[in-house]
Amino acid sequence: MSLIYPFLKNVEQAVKNAIHTLEVIQDLSGQALTAGDDVFSEDLGIDFDGWVRVQVVLTADAVVEVKLNGAYGALNNGTALTAGNLYEFDVTVTEGDSLNLRVSASQTPSLLRLIKCLL
Repeated sequence: MSLIYPFLKNVEQAVKNAIHTLEVIQDLSGQALTAGDDVFSEDLGIDFDGWVRVQVVLTADAVVEVKLNGAYGALNNGTALTAGNLYEFDVTVTEGDSLNLRVSASQTPSLLRLIKCLL
C-alpha cells in the first residue's frame, strides 16, 4: 500500500495538470453586428499560447471569418453558418497574435463568445 499511494498522487497531479483551462475573454451575445465590419474596433491582442474557441449561434445565416494577424479566413470552409444552430471553432494562437471576427450578414447573434483555452 505504501508504494502505491505516492504513485496514485503523481497520477492525480498529472491529470490535474493536463486539464484545459477555459476562460471567456469576450462575450458579444446580443450585440448588433454590421455585415463586413470587424466585430471589434481594434484587434484583440493575444497574450497566451493555446486556442481561442469561437462559440456562435447566429440569428441570420452568415459566413463568419476570423482575422488572425491581419489575414482573413472563413470558418466552416466558407459555407454560411445556419441561423439557430450552435457552432464551435478552435483557432490556434500564440502570444503576440492579434484576432478579430466579421460576419457576412448584419444581425444580433444569440451567442458569440471567444474562450481562451490553455493546456
